[in-house]
Amino acid sequence: MRDDFGSLSGDDFGHFRIFANTTPITESLPSVLAKYLQERPGVTVDIQERNTSEVIKSVAESNADIGVLSVPKPFNPGYLQNRCYDSDRLVLVVPTSHAMASRRTAEFGETLELPHVGFRDSTLQEYIVSQAAALNHRLTMRVLMNSYETMCGMIESGIGVGVLPESCAQRYIKGGMRLKTVVLADAWTLRERHVIYRDVDALPACARAFVEALASSRRSR
Repeated sequence: MRDDFGSLSGDDFGHFRIFANTTPITESLPSVLAKYLQERPGVTVDIQERNTSEVIKSVAESNADIGVLSVPKPFNPGYLQNRCYDSDRLVLVVPTSHAMASRRTAEFGETLELPHVGFRDSTLQEYIVSQAAALNHRLTMRVLMNSYETMCGMIESGIGVGVLPESCAQRYIKGGMRLKTVVLADAWTLRERHVIYRDVDALPACARAFVEALASSRRSR
């Protein structure tokens, strides 16, 4: 049963629940949500991090009003409605002293013999491991971390390389971490960010307004 923070309705009042996987939680949602809530002081939001399959299942079963996902192309959420609001790509992240730091592009297969830093219990980690398995290889995971920031810290220290969303890696590089990104030429590294829901017309007005805010966030950047 949902915990309702209030009974007021309308665009400027109400409550809704978002489930999202890791990349939107850390990359796109904070800025969009901050602006949205600043403009609507009567709205409250319950936001929870889940893996991709849990997000889709929760929206389908009405345990969340909205799901926000970073997923491979193409994405088909079945009978759920969805809008693509942004795109990103996965890149190889290495310390600036690494032999591959001077490369502009590489194939994922070139990294298979290197030690990797991964993201513990994440959809992204499962996805990268599956891509290695498709090449009949098992990645050497030196350490598994619980956030992109700690992943980048371990990569910077030389423990291994990692595969991360480019927008995320660039944020830590701009923050001063001694890292380089190498574009992975593999088609599967291209990703899209989607917002999903059962029926947009059945959403609370405040949730519909958030969908529109998220959908327009790319155009405003």
